[in-house]
Amino acid sequence: DELALKINEIECLGALRSASQKTKDILDPVIRGGTEKNTQSEEQSFISNSRDTSEESEI
Repeated sequence: DELALKINEIECLGALRSASQKTKDILDPVIRGGTEKNTQSEEQSFISNSRDTSEESEI
């Protein structure tokens, strides 16, 4: 059950990531030059998200 929950969690994260990627693709032409900042903040938020999930699994 825990494994199934983890897989589901990972799939949700993946879905969120692909959705944000689509949003970025739409916004990129609108906001030229701000793309590097966007990718950096996205990577940081993804790292903090994965840290949160690993802490939850330890408890």
